[in-house]
Amino acid sequence: MEPAAVSDGADERAERDAMISRLAGLPKKQRAAVVLRYYREPCSARRAAGCSHPVLR
Repeated sequence: MEPAAVSDGADERAERDAMISRLAGLPKKQRAAVVLRYYREPCSARRAAGCSHPVLR
C-alpha cells in the first residue's frame, strides 16, 4: 500500500484562481447570476439575471 499523497493546497488554489478568472470574464449580470446560483439561492439568481423560474436551474 502506498502512502496517501499530501496536498499543499496548490491544486485547490489553482482551481480557485482559474474559476475567478472565468467568472471575471462574464458580463456583470451573468456573473451575479452564477455566483448567486451556486453560492446563494436560485430565486436571487433568477432575479439578478432577469429570468423566469424554469430558465435558470
